[in-house]
Amino acid sequence: MLGDVRGKRILDIGCGDGTRSILLALKGARVVGIDLSKEAIAAARAKAYSHAISEAAEFICCPLELYTGACEFDVIIGWNILHHLISELSGVLARIQSLGKPDCGYLFYEPINLSPLLRRVRLMLPVPVVGTPDERPLEARELEIIRGSFCQVDVVYFGFAVRLFSRFILKNSNYEQSSRIRRFAHDALGRLDWLLLRALHLSKLASTAVIFARARDFQRCGHSRFVMT
Repeated sequence: MLGDVRGKRILDIGCGDGTRSILLALKGARVVGIDLSKEAIAAARAKAYSHAISEAAEFICCPLELYTGACEFDVIIGWNILHHLISELSGVLARIQSLGKPDCGYLFYEPINLSPLLRRVRLMLPVPVVGTPDERPLEARELEIIRGSFCQVDVVYFGFAVRLFSRFILKNSNYEQSSRIRRFAHDALGRLDWLLLRALHLSKLASTAVIFARARDFQRCGHSRFVMT
């Protein structure tokens, strides 16, 4: 979705241990990662040092509202942050946009719930629910707030069959360390999700979404339409 990031300035909100930031820096971007966790920032800095990209990836421990660095980012990304801030979502989105250029691109990855019935079924499964008391998946009304806060928004849905069954297939292991047969089964779930969620447009079955948006000022910069690569 981001295309070629070489030379772009990218802000990674909630960067955690820096995995995304470092991948982007290795692809030629200049990245600033911010996170509330001192331990996560320390791990991110150590990773950047081990990859010899400390000059391209800067990590800062601070909340979003107190970040005072440069506000001229080409891209701003956030992984699993918006669903923690639902009560102040509009203000958070305005703050995020204040940090980007007029033609900035925004990429978010978030859990979603577009089917209350399916949500109840998922909660009935014998799988521990992990999360903080203030969080829940984004619902249709929050997606509308996001659409209304940006100039152009594209949402790609994921995670129906994968969400329900992958943990039983991978058996508490990650994908890379699983056997070839287990990886094949997991890939088959992904293809099933593509069929259901994208080809058949059954987006209400999704559990996660990737959201790519352009700032409100995007059209004023001479861009007549949005093209996702």
